[in-house]
Amino acid sequence: MKDIIGEALNCTANDVEITKVDPKFIVLHDEEGNEVLSSELTCTLGDPFILVADIDVRANAAERWDTTFYIPVEEGQDPDVISQVDEACSRLIPIPDGTDTNGDGVGEAYVAQQLDGDACGDIAKADLTNDEYTLVDARFTMICEDEDPDGDGPLTPDGMADFNYCAAWDNIERDNCSAADGQVPNNKSKCKCDNFPIDVFVEPKPATVTKTVDKMSAEEPFGLFTYTVTIEKAKDENGNPTGADINITDIQDTYKSSDTAYPGPYTFDLDDTDSDYQQGNVTLLGGASSYDAANACWKLDLSNTPVTLTNSSPTLVCTFRVRIDDVNLRDVDPWDEDYYDFVSFSATDTENRGINVGNDACDSFASDPVAGDNCSTVVGVKITNDLPFIEVSKSIWSLDATPVELTSIPETLTGTKVEFRIEVKNTSGAHDSPLTLESLDDTVFDNLLTRAEGNCDTMSTSIAFNSSFTCSFTEVLTGNAGDQHYNKVIAVARDSTENQTATDFGEATLLFTDVDAMIGLTKTPDVDEVLETADNTSVYRTVNYTFEFTNTSSADNVTFFKLTDQEYEMDGGTKVYIGSLADITDDCVVDGTPLSNGIELAPGASASCVVAITDIQGYAGDTYRNEAVIYGYDDDHAPGEDDLDAMAIAAVGFTPADPSTQMDMATSSLIVVEIANTSTVRNAHLSALTLDGASVLAEADGGNFSLFNTGGTYGGETYPVCDTTTEISHIVIGSPGANKYSCAFTVEWDPGLGFPLIDVNATNFNIFVQLTDTADNTSDDFVQITVTTNKNP
Repeated sequence: MKDIIGEALNCTANDVEITKVDPKFIVLHDEEGNEVLSSELTCTLGDPFILVADIDVRANAAERWDTTFYIPVEEGQDPDVISQVDEACSRLIPIPDGTDTNGDGVGEAYVAQQLDGDACGDIAKADLTNDEYTLVDARFTMICEDEDPDGDGPLTPDGMADFNYCAAWDNIERDNCSAADGQVPNNKSKCKCDNFPIDVFVEPKPATVTKTVDKMSAEEPFGLFTYTVTIEKAKDENGNPTGADINITDIQDTYKSSDTAYPGPYTFDLDDTDSDYQQGNVTLLGGASSYDAANACWKLDLSNTPVTLTNSSPTLVCTFRVRIDDVNLRDVDPWDEDYYDFVSFSATDTENRGINVGNDACDSFASDPVAGDNCSTVVGVKITNDLPFIEVSKSIWSLDATPVELTSIPETLTGTKVEFRIEVKNTSGAHDSPLTLESLDDTVFDNLLTRAEGNCDTMSTSIAFNSSFTCSFTEVLTGNAGDQHYNKVIAVARDSTENQTATDFGEATLLFTDVDAMIGLTKTPDVDEVLETADNTSVYRTVNYTFEFTNTSSADNVTFFKLTDQEYEMDGGTKVYIGSLADITDDCVVDGTPLSNGIELAPGASASCVVAITDIQGYAGDTYRNEAVIYGYDDDHAPGEDDLDAMAIAAVGFTPADPSTQMDMATSSLIVVEIANTSTVRNAHLSALTLDGASVLAEADGGNFSLFNTGGTYGGETYPVCDTTTEISHIVIGSPGANKYSCAFTVEWDPGLGFPLIDVNATNFNIFVQLTDTADNTSDDFVQITVTTNKNP
């Protein structure tokens, strides 16, 4: 109106006013766009709506022409300050009495008076009853507002739509009003503006709901999840609660799951369930024994006692708890099972009109909630996979009558038989049980489940909850001192629900301890007695001793490397050593190998050598004692670290020598040789003369005789020394001695010819002669003599 008259309005007149609006219908449209009249007199706050109502119009002046009523169709607008355009206000123009508006030849009941002959209705007080008339079935569009019905602020919404209007008229009777445009004030004060509530219920703006959860996941077999539900009254642009009060009459929670066995959806009534209620894998905990929080949703009885949200108490908060039981999760990655849910609620007005506030048929699974939906967004939680677990142990036991667990065994040559015990314990939850043992591999003994020795291949591989797979087998273990046997068994078991495996290992270590090596020595002389040496300190007796040394160890090889011997005598019970220690290591030779090179013997093996002891002296009745010590080291040690030794003694007696007298004869012999040169043509000379190989010419030593080339007298005739210069003639006929040569030498015979005079000694000796002629040709001959000595009778 302001724009039409070109100046600011000052609507202070009260000539025409609306005193009452009696709503009858709300005009709606069906899916095909057809109009539908609804007797449910409600509107949505902030939205325009078409109202059909009976309107009482009052005249406070005698006559006024072309009455027109302006009603805003936009929120927060006053009709006296907005432009006169269809988007801003709708105009209610009374029709003069008898006007046929739809061309059916019948005047409409929606009428006013006709005073000036134009298309707009007029009003004359004198013709009215109680100064008023009624516009029957008046149809107009208005904005749904609920702010300040009294117009005196502050805002006091009452849940009823505010009818806000301005009345305009003409103070002059004239034909200047069209049914399309109506009238505007003919001056700035000739208008009336007012507002008051009418019987159209303003639906509250839907509340909003949010939902949170205390944790996002829990491990199988079950999880407890506590949710907080918050329902809040609508807020204005400043964040303050706004609109009429609403009643919360129901709260529900809807679940669905990735579990193919129980996918859902399934819905729980949160406020009316006071005991545990299960659907699928989800149980809503209800009742004090299950969930007794002060603000537990189950403690609400909304169907009988709704909770009213007001501007002063705009929020409802409650909590609920569910238990999700799921032991059979996905069999592939991701193994977890997902559970999704959203909360929805139902709300009505507080006027008991049965008006549902908001859309409680929303489905957040199908689409995200939008304004007006009484649904929260979807919240997802997970039941995560609890991996199966096993504990593997391995131990080594003795095979005694009372077995004990072993951590060490003595080293042995042949080994020790022990028992290995294996335990695979199912430490998984009952939800993953039973487990199936798929493999049992040993780092030394390979696949135990197929090992024939022992019982690992015959035991059931199904392991119940909190039970164990046990088996055993035996093995012979060998090792040297300081060695250790180590092996590890690795088990793999699979659960019965999610196809997941558990792996663990057990290990066992066995130390081989040192067993003291031992050696032995025996010493055996080849005679028990020898002839005494008595007073003759230059005479010694020899005894051959056999030294046999043995590795008496049970496990270790021993290397023998030294042998000593020393004489001793007994002084009462005390051993007194005589002389110095003799190292006879080099004299001990075993199969061509001297002991000094080291002789290695396996357990139980022996070796021997013979050593002659050549310095034995003593009197008859004495005993020659000597002590031998042999040294060695085992294969656990180096020489000098922990040498071994063994001692052996032997005793040899002395037999008396018989008293005796012996006379030895020393004699000499003069040997005369006559040599004839039997050549008929050549002279010769003596070139060699020997006695038993000893040269007479060189006066050589014959061993048991001595030669002296000195000539001599025999038979009264003197003979010269034998020489090589005298020429011996050839045979001269008629002169028989011309070709002969004689000489003599002396032989001194050793007493007894160098032999003990036991009985008769007879020795043959050859006298050899050689001549060389003038042509250096040689000729020889020999004679044999026998020398005999006789023992005295």
